[in-house]
Amino acid sequence: MDALKSRLELAIDALCDVLDNELTPPTVRVSAADAILRHGLRYIEIGDVEKRLDALEEAQREADPHEYSKTPCRYRKETERH
Repeated sequence: MDALKSRLELAIDALCDVLDNELTPPTVRVSAADAILRHGLRYIEIGDVEKRLDALEEAQREADPHEYSKTPCRYRKETERH
């Protein structure tokens, strides 16, 4: 996971370098800006969904803690292993 994270940072830096370089053709700069916006918005959307999921899971735990412990979210099982 750390390798992927470092590659993501490199990719973002590369897009930012393209966007910031005034010698880069405008169409390439627009493409870089578009990629940053699209992926940035997706990242924000995923964060929002994760917050909503956390709130729903918390509400479920509070409503019936015994039942929730028998059928935890698969996502939570995956992250709890790490």
